[in-house]
Amino acid sequence: KGMMVRGRVTGVIKGGLEVMVNGLRAFMPASQADVIPRKDISELLNETIPCEVIEFDRRNKNILVSRRKILERERIEAREKLKDELEVGQVRSGVVGTIMEYGAFIDLGGVDGLAHIRDLSWGSVERVQDVLTVGQKVDVKILRIDKERDRISLGLKQIQPDPWGGVSEKFPVGTSLKVRVVRIVDFGVFVELEA
Repeated sequence: KGMMVRGRVTGVIKGGLEVMVNGLRAFMPASQADVIPRKDISELLNETIPCEVIEFDRRNKNILVSRRKILERERIEAREKLKDELEVGQVRSGVVGTIMEYGAFIDLGGVDGLAHIRDLSWGSVERVQDVLTVGQKVDVKILRIDKERDRISLGLKQIQPDPWGGVSEKFPVGTSLKVRVVRIVDFGVFVELEA
């Protein structure tokens, strides 16, 4: 039990797969075939796969194996390696996972970071869905890493040029412009000078 082995998937049987390990027939429950449940486990037929022995009963000649345990361990190792490589200021590619009211969680390849709604655009953002969609590939900048709380803050707007840079030369005092009103508040209005 706990031993790492390699086995060849020789059959699909009720509830899982038949796997030949060193000449012995083992059973892999469908739930142990992958980290994310597969719709069709027969895709592994005739493949040689790494497994972990999760149960071994010599008397009844029962061997249970798991590919999932190996994959989970590999994912954890890859995640820890990635965490060590991440540094504040880096620009990384990621995939939008979950969208919340306050921002979006972006998968950087095994490690999730949060892009807060205020860090999505230099302009005003009312809803995260106006900027991002689940599954979208994006480039983000790492703003902060909190190793103690295991949190990573990301920004989309920070990889774009800051529109405030050189604003005094672009829009000198006294310039007349056509603008778009973006928000009205008690003390005035917010306008967008350029899109």
